[in-house]
Amino acid sequence: MNHSALSFSLTEVSLDFDGPAVLEGLSFRIEPGEIVALVGPSGAGKTSVLRMLNGSLPSAEGSVLVQDQDLKTLPTAGLRELRSQIGFVPQSFGLIPNLRVIQNVIAGRIARMGTLGALRAMLHQRAAELDEVHELLESLGIEEKLFQRVDSLSGGEQQRVAIARALYQSPGALLADEPLSALDPARARETLLILVQLARSQGLTLVLSLHDIGLAREMIPRLIGLRDGRIQFDRVTSEIEDHEIEALYGLKPSLGLHEE
Repeated sequence: MNHSALSFSLTEVSLDFDGPAVLEGLSFRIEPGEIVALVGPSGAGKTSVLRMLNGSLPSAEGSVLVQDQDLKTLPTAGLRELRSQIGFVPQSFGLIPNLRVIQNVIAGRIARMGTLGALRAMLHQRAAELDEVHELLESLGIEEKLFQRVDSLSGGEQQRVAIARALYQSPGALLADEPLSALDPARARETLLILVQLARSQGLTLVLSLHDIGLAREMIPRLIGLRDGRIQFDRVTSEIEDHEIEALYGLKPSLGLHEE
């Protein structure tokens, strides 16, 4: 059973790495069950925002709240418990290449099972675990890959395994950093539709960073536009004008809306 959907809130958040600001004065709130995409050019700060929401990157200034709990004030055990409720899909996938798909997916519950329990489940899967993972992979269209080694899969298939692992965690929120980057256009559309449908059917909060602004505008109800670490817009997608997208990516109207 999933955790309850999570809320996220940033208030005047800034971040720097002993140099120019990566993020500056960010404030927004994401309600439980919302579906939101972070969009903007490379280097805009999208990955840093997701890592802050995940609790893996502390802000230099401001507050980051998950379920109205300030991550800076939580004890280590409390932060670990909260992070166990957040499924995270990094750009690098974070999979173990020489293990099978089933083992990588089950690793998503390490925080809940404990290391020894997860190792047991990874080595000796019970029928119920096999059925659950198979059903999850089936929803992502890769159920036939259940027992294949991850390093034998294509980049797109590995991306779906990473998504399955995060969902197997039964989270209250799913954060995905460029989850379509390894996919061709047709597969990207299909995968984004699956993510949105899964979030809605399971009552998850879904926050993604997306490179494809066309798909983001088509399928995601709310967009937060980031450029140079600042929010350029944060609105219902249908209210965002073409010229705002062009300004976000530094494009002239004649060049269109496709980020290279």
